[in-house]
Amino acid sequence: MLNLNLGCGAETIDRPGWVNVDLEPRKPGVVKGDCYALEYADDSADIVVTSHVLEHLDVPKALAEWKRVLKPGGECLTVVPDADHEKEWIRYHLEEAHARGDGEAHHHKADLTQASLEDALRAAGFVDVAPVSTMDRWELPGKAWWQAAASGRKAVAPCA
Repeated sequence: MLNLNLGCGAETIDRPGWVNVDLEPRKPGVVKGDCYALEYADDSADIVVTSHVLEHLDVPKALAEWKRVLKPGGECLTVVPDADHEKEWIRYHLEEAHARGDGEAHHHKADLTQASLEDALRAAGFVDVAPVSTMDRWELPGKAWWQAAASGRKAVAPCA
């Protein structure tokens, strides 16, 4: 079983079968990897999880790569701030990052809403995209409130 926690930062999933991946590993055991060019074979991962990563990336490019590594029947769960409901939080988060001097690392390339994330997932070829509570199905680190999940090769989104 191969489960990928992409762009994990310091929020690792430390259970059997999980590989924590980050472009700049900050914790022992985290594998250096690029969300656009994963060093895993096609159809090799059972689960791909990201939390507060996709909004920093080229959405179609990242989703295409994540779908590539997922097995048929695999699941992708991606948690992002919902721009429809989290505008004030996003603004505050970015102001705080700039005040710390790491604002560029927190820059959002995409302001995703529930609808736009679901559309992006469908456009990337994910199926059965529907909102679900991560609290019911996943034990994830970080802020993983509500998202969308799917079946077949699956996908996910935010929902506040």
